[in-house]
Amino acid sequence: MTSGTERLDNRCLLDTYQLAFKILVMMKKNLGLVERIVRILFAVIVAVLYFTDMISGTLAIVLGVVAAIFLLTGLISFCPIWSALGISTLLKPKSQES
Repeated sequence: MTSGTERLDNRCLLDTYQLAFKILVMMKKNLGLVERIVRILFAVIVAVLYFTDMISGTLAIVLGVVAAIFLLTGLISFCPIWSALGISTLLKPKSQES
């Protein structure tokens, strides 16, 4: 038999999954291929610079955070800042002319 607390925990977990699903559905791709490649390449370069001790300290932390964000947005093809500003770098399909 489940306790009230256990049912509440399960309900909270279900609500969390539903919210995450709604957020994923709302995310429409807004990054084009070139921008995705540039973002991922930037993240790789920052990682190489960090692991070869070319950058360190505060600069490494700041660039590491930016690189992680760029890597994530590049991999999922969605940038929330671009979305909020109404910007999309996706190529629009050519309209069929008759």
